[in-house]
Order: sequence, then structure tokens, then C-alpha cells
Amino acid sequence: MRLGQAESISFGNRTAGFGLGEDAPHLFVIGDSQACGVTGCGSDSTKPCTKDTTLNGTPARVYCKVGAHTSEFTAVVPTLGIGRGDTVIIFLGSNDYDSKPDPTPIVRAIEAAGASYLWVGPPAIRGKEGTAPAHLQSVLGDKYFDSRALNLQLRDGIHPTASEFARWRAAVLAEVANKLKSTPTTAVGNSLATLRRPVVVVAAVLGVAAIGGGIYLATRPVRRRLVVVGETRHRVRSARWVKPSHAEMFANGKPIVITKMGRKYTVTVMGHPVVRGSDGKLTFQGRSDVPEGATPEKFTKDDAKHIAHQIGHYMLGLGDFVDTYIEGY
Repeated sequence: MRLGQAESISFGNRTAGFGLGEDAPHLFVIGDSQACGVTGCGSDSTKPCTKDTTLNGTPARVYCKVGAHTSEFTAVVPTLGIGRGDTVIIFLGSNDYDSKPDPTPIVRAIEAAGASYLWVGPPAIRGKEGTAPAHLQSVLGDKYFDSRALNLQLRDGIHPTASEFARWRAAVLAEVANKLKSTPTTAVGNSLATLRRPVVVVAAVLGVAAIGGGIYLATRPVRRRLVVVGETRHRVRSARWVKPSHAEMFANGKPIVITKMGRKYTVTVMGHPVVRGSDGKLTFQGRSDVPEGATPEKFTKDDAKHIAHQIGHYMLGLGDFVDTYIEGY
């Protein structure tokens, strides 16, 4: 089958659709060889790769083809079975790097189906600025993810190494979760119910939130958030915090890391350990009231998980999709 034929795309022995019912939300990843690399979908230059897989715990459907240009997907998208509530991640632009590809037919087809999307731009191909990234961003606005900001290591000047593909995937999924976390019908939002830890329940009307077995009052504006873990109460400062961009957060991998230190665990945020501030509250470098020479605070494993999730969810705005932004969870 040639890329661009307007007929139903087959995935194994089934046509497009996850077998979860028409109304079940789906996650689609489509595009060129970059999409193949991010999803581990093998492809050659003669035919597309189609498969069902999981990406950091989220079920996904993949359609990718080596050497594909943006224009070729205009005819493909309507055949994929994309429907209302679905989320589509698009990796296109690497093969149009020095031109101005038109993404509008593709995104209009996705929007007409009632789905949302994130267009993931190419990395810095052969170290060049290129024309496509700036053009795509000007057309797509906040629906465009500029991969050049990640400074991915490219094994051949075009494609990332295996470990960098993994970092790219984590950054993109975190961006999707962040943009769509208020939409529970998306594939990413739907997957939150299957996390290995209790889901955060926020009662906005009462201003009360429950995390695990503890509660705290969420007054507006929230200057400090209290986490209750077992019998231990931890406050993490959130005053005067300027949130970094997603590219800055993921510049060196997942932004939050849990590390075992003897019988206890430490938490680092973008390379900086969580410590006790001068007021006794938890904080980390780059925030206010960090004592000089402060030693990393040590937690039980469960406490470390709660603290890491609290920082990622509330301070970095990364949602509950913890596997995408916490190392060692």
C-alpha cells in the first residue's frame, strides 16, 4: 500500500479502533521516521509501520513511514479511525526541514473528527536552523512542540540515539499531559486512573484536596501546600516561584529523580536536591530561602514518591502522569 492511499488502514487483523468501543479515547502517534523511532515501530522505505503499543504506560496506535513528507499525510489522516476525544501526536517536518510545509489540511481533519493534537517539530537537523520549525510554529502556535530546545544528540545528524529517543518521548508525553490534563476524555487523561498510586482528587468547590491518606486546605492563592504522609507533615514552599519551560525541565532527562541513599531516599529537581529551607519548609535551589550548604533531605520511599509527585504536579505543572517526569518512582 502506498502512503497516501485513501482507504481504511489495517492494524494487524483489525481496522483502526482499539476494540474499546467507539466512545473510548485513543492516543495516536503518526509521522515520519522520527515517529517510528519514538515508538519503536520498525519501518523501511517501502511501506508504513502500523502497530498498537504502549508509550510510558499509555496505550497508543502508531502509523509511521520513513521518508514521509507532511503533504503525504493529508490523505492518510482520515483513514486512521481518529474520533472524538482522541489525541494525536504528529511527528512531521524532518523531511521538509528547508521548506514551508502546510500543516492545515492535517490538523483540520483531526479537529473535524473532534480530536486534539500536538505537532512535534523536528530536532536541529545537521545543526541547521532550517525553515520548517519556525514556519510550523507560526501556523500552529501553542499546538507546536519545538524539539530543537531539547538539544537532542543525533546519531546521524537527523535521528536521535536510542536514549535520546526515550528522552524525547518522555518530554512529548509530559507536554501532552500538561496541555490536556483538564480534559479527562483524552487518552492521556483517561490513563490517569491506572496509575500505580492514588489519584489526586480535588474538590474545587470546598477547596479541599486529598493526596493518598492525607488532606490539606487549598485556599486561594495557594502560597504553601501541605502533604500528609503517614504521620509526617511536609510543607513545600511555592511562593515567588517562576516555572521553567518544558524544554528547560527536560534538558537533561526527567526533571525529578528519586535516588536511594542508604536506607532512605532523596529527591532532586532539575539536578537540585530537595532540602530544608531556613524556615524549616522543604525547598530546592532556585527557590527562596535555601540555606547555603544545605544537605539533601532524606525520606522513606513512599514519602519521596509523594513529595516528587507534589512538586511535579503543582509546581512544575506536569500533572499526574508520573512515569513521564519522575525517574525512580
